[in-house]
Amino acid sequence: MRMRYFVLFVVAVLSSNTFAQTDTSQQPVAAPAAASPVTLSFGYLSYKEALQAMPEYATVQKQMADLKAKYEAEAKRAEDEFNVKYEDFL
Repeated sequence: MRMRYFVLFVVAVLSSNTFAQTDTSQQPVAAPAAASPVTLSFGYLSYKEALQAMPEYATVQKQMADLKAKYEAEAKRAEDEFNVKYEDFL
C-alpha cells in the first residue's frame, strides 16, 4: 500500500517539475548551440536480489534450515509420543 503512495508521489513530483519548467511568458527563447536532448533515466531495485547479494544471507539461510529441521524433529517426537499415549489409553 505504501509503495503505491510512494510511486504516486514520485510521479506527482516529476510531473510538477516538468510543468514548472515550461515558459509561459510567450517570449521566444533561443536554445544554446550545443544543447543536447534531455534523457530521462530511472532505476529498479529488487529487494530479493539485494538481500541475496548480502554475505550474511547464506548464513541466515543455513540457520533457518537448521531450525526448521530441529522443529520438524520436535513435532515428529511429540506426535509419536501422543500416539503411544493414545494407544496406551485405548
